[in-house]
Order: sequence, then C-alpha cells, then structure tokens
Amino acid sequence: MPGGFDQLAPLERMDDEGRPAARLEYVAEKFKDGPDIGTWHVIDHRFEAVDGELYALAVYGSDADGRQDEREFMSTALAWFCPPDEICPEP
Repeated sequence: MPGGFDQLAPLERMDDEGRPAARLEYVAEKFKDGPDIGTWHVIDHRFEAVDGELYALAVYGSDADGRQDEREFMSTALAWFCPPDEICPEP
C-alpha cells in the first residue's frame, strides 16, 4: 500500500436515471486524527440528486472485518437519501 492508499478498482461510473454518479473504493492505512484501527475500507460515492445538486456520501470502517458491511451501509444510505426540500418515496 504505497503512501498508505490503495485503490481497489478503477473509478466506477454509476449514472442513475440520467444523473451522473461515480464511486471510488479504496483502503487506507490511517486518517488524520482518526483512531488507529489498522487498515480502513472506504467507499466514496459522488452523485447528482433529483434536485440537480451534487452530493457525496462516504462510508468507512475496519478492513479487518471484511468489506461487505461498508457496501451494505452505502446501499442503505443511497436508498434513503433525500435532498432538502424534496419529497422522496420510501425505498
């Protein structure tokens, strides 16, 4: 892990209903001022929401317990995301 950062896959385009979105998944040795838990697993998802604004969601946790939990957290966060002043259906 050169420099404490290892990208797990290329930047992934995940456009949703014509709105741009992209996701980067990586592991990092540490975060500034973060607890020392060993290697972190991070998913950073950037997207344009129904209101036309750009948003970012990030989930992270210990890589030692596997990566599926962060993927599930991201899926839940995206399913329930609703921009301010919008009325969104429950997933």
